[in-house]
Amino acid sequence: MANAAPAPTQLPHFLDLEILQELRDEETDKDPQRKRRHLESEKCARDLREFLQAHQFSEDVTEPRIRSSCWSFFRPERTFPLHVAAGLGDPQLVQVLLKNRANPQATDSAGKTALDVALKSDRHGSHRLVIDQLEAPVMSLREAIGVMMPGQFEPLPL
Repeated sequence: MANAAPAPTQLPHFLDLEILQELRDEETDKDPQRKRRHLESEKCARDLREFLQAHQFSEDVTEPRIRSSCWSFFRPERTFPLHVAAGLGDPQLVQVLLKNRANPQATDSAGKTALDVALKSDRHGSHRLVIDQLEAPVMSLREAIGVMMPGQFEPLPL
């Protein structure tokens, strides 16, 4: 009985989240660039949460907001966070949403993608940065490795 397993509610000491956070904070304090990136990522996460709450989205950036009204009783209005950010013309927010796996190919209830929304909202280049981000081709990991290391990677035969 001396070798009793820890209670299921206790994490082993090497998985203690507080200890891991303290170690991460110590490493961040030693490296100014890491500290700056850490602060920027925290700000981006906070800005994303505020945006999602302000526009009544869930915390999952891939989930649409669905609204019903007397005009859309038979076809509820569906839109995604990326569509709203694209319509606002906010390139930083679009970048954060894309990094958090927002789908640029998702369509709203009108059948429009976020790029379509940005193009429609653009006035004399006001949404150019957002449009450029959304027009950029999306690569698979395999394609990205092939671009970064040409000749090092051979595609699998089909």
